[in-house]
Amino acid sequence: MDAIAAACENRESISTALRKAKQKGIKVLTYDSDSNPDARDFFVNQATPEGIGNTLMDEAARLCEDSGEFAIITASLTAANMNEWQKYIEARRSSKHPNMKMVALRPCDDLKDKAQSEATALLSANPNLKLIMAICSPAVPGAAEAVKQAGKTGTVKVIGLGLPARTANTSKMASPNPSSYGKPLTSATSPSTPPPLSLRAISNRRNHLQSRSPR
Repeated sequence: MDAIAAACENRESISTALRKAKQKGIKVLTYDSDSNPDARDFFVNQATPEGIGNTLMDEAARLCEDSGEFAIITASLTAANMNEWQKYIEARRSSKHPNMKMVALRPCDDLKDKAQSEATALLSANPNLKLIMAICSPAVPGAAEAVKQAGKTGTVKVIGLGLPARTANTSKMASPNPSSYGKPLTSATSPSTPPPLSLRAISNRRNHLQSRSPR
């Protein structure tokens, strides 16, 4: 093969294999969830980890009126990108929203049904829970269905990073606006730092350059 593209579940483990690929002359691209930088040639991301973490925490605080308990459902405890987001979520909570309290972190293995069961358990164990933050796409509809089944639609909010399934849009969700697709999040604390190119912007720029290249 000439190239490998990978979204990395376990950064340390996969980096060893990717380094071996590079040594053989294979081009290595990572996206969404990065390897160790020395294990790849290029990394594409939809937004900065800081921008993602800050936006999720700020939206959670807005919906909870800046006070109350929330929980996070992630894909796995070893997902490099989501662990990075969680660092910024906690930093933002501590500095800007100290009256918000994270009571639990649960993995769902990127499975909607497991996310639903985890959310059900969270609702049972935390009667004062005000919001579930689902930071992988399958967790959003799974958590929303759990809230619906528990009869807590409207009292427990569900927000997430990803596009919810149409049939699962049963509780209060902060979901992407189609008009914003392709626009990267930027960090509110680093306005001088240029935002990363979104995938759409990269594609448009590539097409523009190709159209200008001599045949």
